[in-house]
Amino acid sequence: MQSETESKQGQDKQRKGGGRLKLADLSDAKPDAGRSVTNYMSMMADKKEFKVPIEASDIWQQVSSFTEDKIFRIGGKLFTIIENGEVVWLQNASEYFSILYRIGMRGDWSDKVTGAVSKSEFFNFARTKAKAFDFIMEYPLYPAQENVYYKNQIAPEKTGRLDELLNFFNPHSPEDRDFLKAAFVTPFWGGSAGKKPAFVFDGADDSGEGKKRGIGKSTIIEVMSRLLGEEYVDMDYRLPVEDMKKRLLGASSRIVRFDNVKSALLSSEAIENLITAEKINGHRMYQGDSSMPNFFTYCFTFNDAAFSKDLAQRAIIVRLDRPEYNAGWEERVNSFIDDFRDEIIADIGAVLTKAPDSNRKQWTRFSRWEKDVLQKCSDKDLGEVIKESQKEVDDDSNFTEEIRDLLMAKISDYLTGESDTTGRTHVNPETDKVAIKTTLVTEWMKEIMGKGVNDRWVRKKLMQNRPEELSKELNKIDGTRFYVWNEQGSRAAWKLVHGVRNQEVAERWKLENGRKSGRRADKSSDVPCPSALHNPIEF
Repeated sequence: MQSETESKQGQDKQRKGGGRLKLADLSDAKPDAGRSVTNYMSMMADKKEFKVPIEASDIWQQVSSFTEDKIFRIGGKLFTIIENGEVVWLQNASEYFSILYRIGMRGDWSDKVTGAVSKSEFFNFARTKAKAFDFIMEYPLYPAQENVYYKNQIAPEKTGRLDELLNFFNPHSPEDRDFLKAAFVTPFWGGSAGKKPAFVFDGADDSGEGKKRGIGKSTIIEVMSRLLGEEYVDMDYRLPVEDMKKRLLGASSRIVRFDNVKSALLSSEAIENLITAEKINGHRMYQGDSSMPNFFTYCFTFNDAAFSKDLAQRAIIVRLDRPEYNAGWEERVNSFIDDFRDEIIADIGAVLTKAPDSNRKQWTRFSRWEKDVLQKCSDKDLGEVIKESQKEVDDDSNFTEEIRDLLMAKISDYLTGESDTTGRTHVNPETDKVAIKTTLVTEWMKEIMGKGVNDRWVRKKLMQNRPEELSKELNKIDGTRFYVWNEQGSRAAWKLVHGVRNQEVAERWKLENGRKSGRRADKSSDVPCPSALHNPIEF
């Protein structure tokens, strides 16, 4: 019990606007009758009632009994799930307290007691105390992950519904059916983040132009997402990597679709890193720097898939034959999922919770996924099939030709600055020797590799897939690095750098020296345009 002196000191402290008191300090204080939560306590002294503020941590003890299984957070954002399964984000104190009252809290919150915790202050305090998750998922992972909030829990049970779902599709071979089964199972696998391959849906090699179109590659990904009760993340492979990360950090799905990739060869360090990263780190909208586990399953659709070697080794190729036309097919498969979703997912759970076969060999770089997922989807040893299909889509040789065509086209755009009776001539990449500033080559390469890739990666891929006409070693001219094209050309080389537009080169020549050939002054440094040509450079 407090002495009368101590009690009066508490009153004096409150009257003077002093600090908040702990419940333990108020042994003769009692909450107002019928109020379960409050930001103050009433106490008697000298037969008078005084209202004393209490600390946020003590208020939380009252509130947590209502919220421990109802209000959670991802990062600094609070959320709750209302009756129809909808996720409601609690953006401010008003929304937070509205939910508290909705789920049964009663009490009196006063903003007139000096020093009392305000609703805004308590809302910010609650954001640090609520149980934290990284993901909200409609349906479970097997095994379950503690950092994921599941709106629905489904116990594993063998039902046979997964095979019924696969019957709606037309995989090219029994092995492709097993890969397709693994594609449906993988998003439900709760194994280590970033330890699963990408899936590439492609048409089988049936002859005839256009026959790989319209066979349901994109639809498979839509059906996978429907089963998950989510909308897939539709991603453009040409986006800068930071923009990709922003989209992923704000996503509520676990499937990422790169649809109808039209690159002759998909080669992207950014995508390679996304597939295998354990965490996605970047900027989350309205939250700043953020991080989350990489539970995403990445899916691609192609007509004649062509990957760089590194991407090919991260991919499982699923080949599809053209199905017979079937009116109402899409409506039937969607109805099947809606009617039997829980049974399909229970069947997937049964696949994932089977004991692994420790005697089987792993062939891919994703050995744990292969053991925990793929080998449970098939009784066959699929390693050789995987290796062979990865070789088929590993098309770095085509990339070399694409680089050669690009460089020859860019080089031939340049005027030599020389003219005859027929007008000025262009540099000839077949016969002329050309020195090209390294930064200019990097700029050109991004036209086929995407604007988002970094310069180091561009240079690495250029050397891995270098046309024989391009020098492996760099040359330095006036302290600047240049690639040399066509070492077999004449000793003098045309010099291509940033500075003057192609169409402006002739006019510069006319103004600066007014003759058909010879050297012209180098004034490109003060002209902020894309490219310039200087002639000649002696090696």
